[in-house]
Amino acid sequence: MGEHLGVRAEGERIATHAFAASVPGYVGWYWAVTVARAPRSKKVTVDEVVLLPGEGALLATASGDPEVDAVAFQLGVGRERVLSREGRLDAAERWYAGDGGPDAAMARSAPAHCGTCGFFLPLEGSLRAGFGACGNEMAPVDGRVVSVEYGCGAHSEVSV
Repeated sequence: MGEHLGVRAEGERIATHAFAASVPGYVGWYWAVTVARAPRSKKVTVDEVVLLPGEGALLATASGDPEVDAVAFQLGVGRERVLSREGRLDAAERWYAGDGGPDAAMARSAPAHCGTCGFFLPLEGSLRAGFGACGNEMAPVDGRVVSVEYGCGAHSEVSV
């Protein structure tokens, strides 16, 4: 937490202190720490600590993907710009038609599809059903985006 920015009374023996956020990427955000004291107690307890956007804080914009928007909302963070629905569809078309798609020579001769492989790491959001990344260091597409319909000889179910 950074510099103390002020305090606001919330009720009898309840107050919220504001502290500047010193976390990179959270310019304009602040920590709100709500504290309370029980009657006749000399000890104060922390009730809640949250990171909140202040004036001029960088906020998320709606992406058009309900899963992405829900996660951004839950976390209270985001980016100023996100890939639009059209941008995601364009990327999906490129990936599907490219070397990691089902029409690639490797995929046509593969014993099984990536969607059934234990090394397949699904993407999040609206592209999850169709794409993921390969996590098999022995595969020719390790670390690359592949279609669930792609396949190679390094499938997790292939017997040596």
